[in-house]
Amino acid sequence: MITSEWITFWLFKIVYFTFFLLSTSAVVYTIACIYTAKEITFKKVISVVPKVWKRLMLTFLSTFAAFVAYNLITLVVIILCGITMGRNERISGKIIVFVIIAIFYLNGFVYLTLVWQLASIVTVLEDCYGFKAMKKSKELIKTVLYFMCKSYHHENIDKSTLADHLEAYLGEYVPLTAKEVQMEQYQV
Repeated sequence: MITSEWITFWLFKIVYFTFFLLSTSAVVYTIACIYTAKEITFKKVISVVPKVWKRLMLTFLSTFAAFVAYNLITLVVIILCGITMGRNERISGKIIVFVIIAIFYLNGFVYLTLVWQLASIVTVLEDCYGFKAMKKSKELIKTVLYFMCKSYHHENIDKSTLADHLEAYLGEYVPLTAKEVQMEQYQV
């Protein structure tokens, strides 16, 4: 009885993640086409799904490995805290330590989930997948957090300065400062 329930559970999970990955690739591709004003047809969207399937699966397996490692590390921390606290520690102290660990664990779990979701999008839109896509998504989360903080504090974001700054990263354009511009004087 228990074995058949576990088999059903794992089959359901496999089907769920398969449809999740397929729908992720279809939605991301569709939104990218809308954003770039490309023509979208159902046939085009469906034809893209098999092309990104392998990359999405590798990204999913990478994030799965990260979640497993994260959970194992948390388990080790809980066991070590339990061993070091011993039996003589008051129960209220143990509860406080457990609550602190739980808060840190949940924050990390939500962060890893965000990285996973964004890594799936990066995998579809760019030529990186797996741990490389996770690294890229982690960096993108920092860019978004920066803009959210500036917005929350009602700070203006000068878009032209930002564009110049971003182009400087690409090596395409380096904005000149007033010190670098020298005007020659001509006598007429």
